[in-house]
Amino acid sequence: MIINYLSFKKLEMPDVSSFLFYGENTGRVDDCIETTINLVKKKYEKVNVVNVSNEDLKIKGFNELISNYNNPDLFGNKNIVIISMIDQKISKEITRFIDSTTLSFYFICKCNQLKKSSALRNFFENSKNSVAVACYEETEIEKNLLIKNSLLEEGIQVNENEISQLSNILGNQRHEILNELKKVMIAVKASKKTLTESIDLVCRKSYGDLDDLVYSLASKEKKHFLVNFFNSKEVQNDLLRFVNYFSEHLFKLLEVKEKVKNGERKSLVIKSLRPPVFFKRLTKFNDQVEKWSEKEILHVIKKLYLFRVSSLKGQNSSKFRLYFVFLKILS
Repeated sequence: MIINYLSFKKLEMPDVSSFLFYGENTGRVDDCIETTINLVKKKYEKVNVVNVSNEDLKIKGFNELISNYNNPDLFGNKNIVIISMIDQKISKEITRFIDSTTLSFYFICKCNQLKKSSALRNFFENSKNSVAVACYEETEIEKNLLIKNSLLEEGIQVNENEISQLSNILGNQRHEILNELKKVMIAVKASKKTLTESIDLVCRKSYGDLDDLVYSLASKEKKHFLVNFFNSKEVQNDLLRFVNYFSEHLFKLLEVKEKVKNGERKSLVIKSLRPPVFFKRLTKFNDQVEKWSEKEILHVIKKLYLFRVSSLKGQNSSKFRLYFVFLKILS
């Protein structure tokens, strides 16, 4: 049966023994697993949690490995078996086992994204004796609520503007949101700064180096960019991330130019951008809006898109074509 994430969080223990938690939001997947374990612990005094990896399955087949847990262990503990699936090779074995066996333990299957045509997903969704929960990215409302509740639990008061600022900066993955919030909480408690000051401090620290490179390239600061670009091991090891970040920046410039052309005030347009432009970068950003033409922005965005495509295809020449694009910008 299908249960959505928020409904599952509010449920008492469903009368089933097998669960599928899947999706790109790994934080939600882990949260569902933790919820299930806690519900089982409320029902049984003694619980044994077993994590099964792909390596374990290579040493022993699925049926042989899982059958060992279909009875309480030597100490009478109820077993909870969690399988982290990297591929779908054992999907048929799993569905066949659950369908033909009376489970005396709790079985949890943990996966990344699954297509609608996935046999594993269809089995869990259509079975009355199993539960399937899709773990998608946090919506804006869910993210805001998560931010608010996490800060309040730590005794940190937060207003709507601060929630909005954090929401615009953070991604939509639960793990990422919570990890970045921990940094903000530590900054608030350790530095005695306000929440707003701590947000700015942490975000500048997290994105500062990448931001500096993006702004120096967009400002066409040839020497500064080239020295820092080729000396940054992090960027050289993940050029795709830098290209994505720079592309987003160019889209911001394009958005401002378009709206100003349609009669909107430049300062208000820049203020409305998400993620926001930090105060210390406003002067440079304003200069970039004037320095770049719409034609040039669209041309570079197209080149960056072609780099992403060729890079994903594993073409070795893609890196050098990217360097040429950067040199053209700087000249």
